[in-house]
Amino acid sequence: MLMTTVRARAYTGAAGYERIDARLDEHRRLYNAALEHRLAAYKTAGDSVSFANQNREITGVRADDPDGFGAEARRLAIGTLKRLDQAYSAFFRRVKAGEKPGFPRFKGKGRYRTLEIHSGYERYLKTYDPKTGNGKIRIKGLPEIRFRDKRVPVDADGKPVQPKRILITRTARLMHVCMSFEEGEKPSVSDSQPFNPVGIDMGVNKRAAFSDGRRLVPRKRSRRSKPHARRMARQRTAALKDGRAAWERKRDGGWRLAWAGGKPSNGYIKERARFATELYRERVSNRQALHREALEIVRGHDFIAVEDLQIQNMVKSARGTMEEPGKGVTQKRGLNRSIHEQNWGEFASLIESKAESAGIHFERVDPKNTSRRCSACGAIDKASRRGESFDCVSCGYAADADINAAVNILARGLEAAGFQLAVSESVSNPPLFTAGDSRRRGALQNRTRKRPTARNPRPQERASQLSFGDT
Repeated sequence: MLMTTVRARAYTGAAGYERIDARLDEHRRLYNAALEHRLAAYKTAGDSVSFANQNREITGVRADDPDGFGAEARRLAIGTLKRLDQAYSAFFRRVKAGEKPGFPRFKGKGRYRTLEIHSGYERYLKTYDPKTGNGKIRIKGLPEIRFRDKRVPVDADGKPVQPKRILITRTARLMHVCMSFEEGEKPSVSDSQPFNPVGIDMGVNKRAAFSDGRRLVPRKRSRRSKPHARRMARQRTAALKDGRAAWERKRDGGWRLAWAGGKPSNGYIKERARFATELYRERVSNRQALHREALEIVRGHDFIAVEDLQIQNMVKSARGTMEEPGKGVTQKRGLNRSIHEQNWGEFASLIESKAESAGIHFERVDPKNTSRRCSACGAIDKASRRGESFDCVSCGYAADADINAAVNILARGLEAAGFQLAVSESVSNPPLFTAGDSRRRGALQNRTRKRPTARNPRPQERASQLSFGDT
């Protein structure tokens, strides 16, 4: 079943925000209690507690707390237990796949920010106006939540379609609501030979390079959060000098700043909230740009191949241990920061979800030797890679190193899917094109293209226009 999620800014009253914060803290305790229940059952008797067992026990919890969990919708508590069950399932699934994931952890104060509820037969979306996009969500035990978004689907009678799942998230000083709707069955992927495939190589100097010659400029972090970070640093330094704060050792061997009285000053709390708000705005702007570029890729190609990168392994620290300290720690730290800033994993996931919604073939391939392999003769030699240029020592082929890798990724993806790569001059020597337009804020590629005319047609007309929901 194809699902579409609509994410919108949500609003409520001043008392409503406090009420939601209180419920978030209670559900955080429920999550920790359910996790402790599973751990204790396994340690004492070797038994595994399932989601169904904890779901049945929630009735007793609601009876013992009539003013808390008993006064809210039962499905809110079920959503919290389901979240823990999903964390368990993901852990064991990744272990079976040979990975080394972290075990589900207890949630500290302020680390639980989302309430989840599945609608079932309930109608939580009470009112919605398709013309203005104004809607209201009413859930028992929570305040009335208002939002404005015109993407909510409506039926033939003009009434809103009830979401299958609702997420209410508190971020910094804001609140958002995510509503998931069913959009029908997933379209089938065609088995015919693709006529306009593309391979994508992720990078740091270029955010992405495409096998057709396009390149995305790297993401540059905004500086709007820098003043808040500096003010917080000055406040921490002053608190350490005045004795209002001190460094204390943590259980894992690290250090944390402990404030006198258990919390920092009100000024520091406000500055921290402003800092978090700026980071959130930058993150939203970056995600919107990734959505636009992913949609452009899916609409313009019928086969997409990307690298299956193990990002967690690539950003491991190089500091080593006390006995064997690492080398180049500062340089590796800067490289790790640059890798995180480009959001490779998020970009690939957005492309995959949109390709799945449009019925387009998407393939993740092994990136081994794609940067050292010549896309013209197939020779693999690390001497051919010279910085950002590729000069094959076997056949003399010269190209941009990232675009050469993108062509190799495309060839490997087509081979894995059972197709053949039709090598042509446009693929072997792709034109250079630097994406990005400074006149439009947040754009990842040049979006001021001329409209196709008789004198200026498109380089390659699409066989059909795709139209599908933004997932």
